[in-house]
Amino acid sequence: MQAGPEHLRLYEQAVVVPGPVTQAVAERARTRGIVVLLGVNERDHGSLYNTQLLFDADGRLALKRRKITPTYHERMVWGQGDAAGLKVVDTAVGRIGALACWEHYNPLARYALMA
Repeated sequence: MQAGPEHLRLYEQAVVVPGPVTQAVAERARTRGIVVLLGVNERDHGSLYNTQLLFDADGRLALKRRKITPTYHERMVWGQGDAAGLKVVDTAVGRIGALACWEHYNPLARYALMA
């Protein structure tokens, strides 16, 4: 499949971590004292990832996790993540972990967060 204008636009507008978008979100979380869990298209070394970013109330990026296995047509857009972010972290509102889409049906992914 050849990349078309919409694919290029998605790539160009994807979030770089760390970068200006994550700095802005971190600053807002810190100044308002809120925890933010945000889903983004992440751009890293020529690939796109379906990524979840968790910012704690102090503005710290507490968790970055990439969807492990893009499903169906997603594979034409996003790269395969790893399990580095498959964990829970302590935040100002308690322990938080994140899964995306069909990962909620994956018993091993769920168990990794519950354990």
